[in-house]
Amino acid sequence: MILRRIYAIIKHAAQYKGEWFFILSELNSVKLIKKITKDSSKNYKKNSDRNINNIKIKENLKKSKNNQEEYKGQPDLRKNKYGATRKNVYEVIINITQIALIVTILSTIFIFTKYTPAYAVTLNDELIGYVSNKESFEQKIQNEVLTSSNENVAFVALDNVNYKYEFVNTNVINESSVINTLKDNSKSIYKVYEVSNGNEDDAVYVNTEEEAQEIVNKLKSEYNKVTDDLSITTLYLEEEVSDEAIELAKAKINEKLKAEQEEKEKIELRTVNGIYLAVLPVSGGKISSRYGANESVRNHTHKGLDIAASYGTPIKAVADGTVIFSGTESGYGNLIKIDHGNSVTTYYGHCSKLLVSTGASVKAGDVIAKVGSTGNSTGNHLHFEIRVNGSYVNPQKYLYN
Repeated sequence: MILRRIYAIIKHAAQYKGEWFFILSELNSVKLIKKITKDSSKNYKKNSDRNINNIKIKENLKKSKNNQEEYKGQPDLRKNKYGATRKNVYEVIINITQIALIVTILSTIFIFTKYTPAYAVTLNDELIGYVSNKESFEQKIQNEVLTSSNENVAFVALDNVNYKYEFVNTNVINESSVINTLKDNSKSIYKVYEVSNGNEDDAVYVNTEEEAQEIVNKLKSEYNKVTDDLSITTLYLEEEVSDEAIELAKAKINEKLKAEQEEKEKIELRTVNGIYLAVLPVSGGKISSRYGANESVRNHTHKGLDIAASYGTPIKAVADGTVIFSGTESGYGNLIKIDHGNSVTTYYGHCSKLLVSTGASVKAGDVIAKVGSTGNSTGNHLHFEIRVNGSYVNPQKYLYN
């Protein structure tokens, strides 16, 4: 349609080509007449001043009159032609203007066909491509980059994406390439649940809260004495927890809790009225007489535990405490008594040598005396007693059992 209009305007302008030149010719003729008339007037005046004869004056007047008669009506003719021609000129000008407008429109269409407004997309201030529509592209990012089908993904992290409005060649629009670049630079953040007793090295990480609670319940059931600090913590990690990793972590925490449980039970077994007997009084000895035994060497049941050992074997304090007696006592020979608190007292008799004095503070494992056979004794051994509130307690309930 536009090409047909251009063709019609050019054809119409061509029709008036001859008249255009005619207008120019007519304008030149008018100028000539004016010149002739002006010259005649000058000659007439000049001849009058010089008293030129009447014949010549009359001839000139006649010529002038003839010229006027020749061109009488000519101005009206020119006026009519000018009026008609001026109208045609206006039409040509209008048509030329229309042609210029159409050319401008065609040029604009050409430019907008090859170039288009678009958005330059940058990631961390680095250009990664161009997109046509910012709003629709952001929705595409939300659907294709920031949304994960993995139910364990809490969210997808993406660094700063910025846009700049520009006028670019249509060939540089590349939304798919930009989306792929954003995918490559995004990070999936996983929501995991940590089962721990306060030590990260022994923690178990699982993908659901239900799994975490199941592990906690099982561990508390099996190791009820050491799982008071067991807890569940929600964490966000960049790596997904695999099933293999979960099983390995379960085995590790089970092994640790089992060892802690055994140690706890051991402590409980060796605890007297809240006092933990951490150390054996004699290492490598042999039980020679048990608590409650009736033997000919005494006229009452045995109130302690005899541990036979070589002369001079070190005797150690079984727990922290204060030495309340260090000396000789009938039947016990060289004797040391230690108060451990909570009304718990331990006795160490028949020693060959005493190494601590009354009032000294001792720690579990400190050497306090040497094995001997002083007092009512038939050989080198340690007579060991435990008393709670002054009452005898069987040492083998806590040691050497």
